[in-house]
Amino acid sequence: MEAVEQPSGLDVLRTTSCPPLPAGGEPRWVCVEEGDVVIATELRRAPAMAGLLEAVLGFAVRSTLRPGGDFAMLDLRVSYVRPASRAQGEVFARGWVRESCHQVRFAEADVCDAAGDVLATASTTCLVVSPEERTR
Repeated sequence: MEAVEQPSGLDVLRTTSCPPLPAGGEPRWVCVEEGDVVIATELRRAPAMAGLLEAVLGFAVRSTLRPGGDFAMLDLRVSYVRPASRAQGEVFARGWVRESCHQVRFAEADVCDAAGDVLATASTTCLVVSPEERTR
């Protein structure tokens, strides 16, 4: 039986036409690079901010994974800086991997309005699971 080659995390994100977000809406990719992603979307409701931050953190970490790799988010810290509302229109969520070790990724994210004002920030620590460990 031939082994099927799996795409890397970055390849998976680049072939996804629309970022899947928990709050719905019409998000679009602005940037998808290894360890750095940016999404533009409208906030349908202010409580969706934490979900948006969690998603963009996960996309940033996923972009660093080799084929077949996965991760578990161990924690999520969110800080709200300014009030958010639907009236703000489009917001930009950026997630980036600050530090990358063999099995651990430290990532950060922020959400800014169109004027560049930070609405919220977040950080996470993720445990990376290799393809070999997933089959155990």
